[in-house]
Amino acid sequence: MEARIVRRVDKLGRIVMPKELRSSLDIKTNDELEFFLDDEQFIIRKRKSACEFCARTEDVLDFEGHKICRKCIEKMIALL
Repeated sequence: MEARIVRRVDKLGRIVMPKELRSSLDIKTNDELEFFLDDEQFIIRKRKSACEFCARTEDVLDFEGHKICRKCIEKMIALL
């Protein structure tokens, strides 16, 4: 089923994303979103977390506000 919800852009260019959409996409406060143009469509999607060192998106953990993948963690441990 296609969601059809209309929102107005305010004078600062902001749009409020409806709670139903945030919930269905598991979007929480401070999550990063990506914006794309595809032909005539404007696409917003939740950004996958990427490792700050190698940019991998698989197996990424959050350590005190930093995104680090397991492979980079293993490399750091090997340095000790």
